[in-house]
Amino acid sequence: MHRIIAVIFFAIVFSSCKHKSKTEIIVYKAAEEGLEQSSKTISYSTKTYLVSIDQKLSEPSTAVIAAIWQPKAALINVKTSATLKYLDLLTDQLKREAGGSIQNGEAILNDDNLDAVSRVFFDQKKGVELYQKLIQYKQDILEVDPGIKKEFSKNAIITTSAFDLDSNNKKNFTQTFFKDIPAIAAVSVLSKFKNNVRRLENEMIAYCYSQIGTMGWIFNVYDPLITQNSKQLRAGDKIKITAGIGAYVSAAKPTITINGKVFDKSSFDGFVTFEVKVPLKAGKYSIPVKFDYVDELRRNQTVIQKVEYTVVE
Repeated sequence: MHRIIAVIFFAIVFSSCKHKSKTEIIVYKAAEEGLEQSSKTISYSTKTYLVSIDQKLSEPSTAVIAAIWQPKAALINVKTSATLKYLDLLTDQLKREAGGSIQNGEAILNDDNLDAVSRVFFDQKKGVELYQKLIQYKQDILEVDPGIKKEFSKNAIITTSAFDLDSNNKKNFTQTFFKDIPAIAAVSVLSKFKNNVRRLENEMIAYCYSQIGTMGWIFNVYDPLITQNSKQLRAGDKIKITAGIGAYVSAAKPTITINGKVFDKSSFDGFVTFEVKVPLKAGKYSIPVKFDYVDELRRNQTVIQKVEYTVVE
């Protein structure tokens, strides 16, 4: 997934051609799919933390300290939701500007539309507005608690590490991320920022949870998580699969089997990564993923799912 993200930002920064090739558009779409999968996994983890923190308010052994940290976690969640809503609205605006057609009342993106990106982020100055929103969000969540600020202020990346850590006062956010790129690339950039926001939220809410402490078995819901870098690949590409059980897979004593390869609980911490070259022949394929784990009632459970993908010419 990180490789796909790196590819798209390399393409965005160093490609300034007026018309993008079909191959480049496919790369942008693949990055978008990978970011969506990553966001789903992060969101699940965050929701699990929030539920657990709320539960600790009613536990006598943790109620007092939970009453301190639950409002902080809730505030981070509120700030994050507002920022994600803004990013979603901006993405919808861009899609309307670049819309090639309307289906079920929704604009279908004209992937290679460069003019729409220029209008939204340069002419309408949404690039400046977006950067201000992202910086304000970062400041707001860091100020929730002194401990959070101390822990995360140096490593809270909101755009990219190269841009965030650049001390050049003349650096231009809009030029860096939105100049001469097609609409699908701009949508992927916005998805990258949304992914960053979700990741920061997750890390800070996890910090809030860690300050409360744990008492015995925590979660009573288990849901296998599987992500892949893309559902559409070219012949010879690698498909990368990440799998785990909820947020605290170690407590479930899992064994995960992907395409026959076994990962037992002693060989990973939380998630496993499986990577293999996809077939050279175009078509639809699937990889089986099996989860063997112990639930909250100490019962052995087995869940089998399939990761589906398509190899394109």
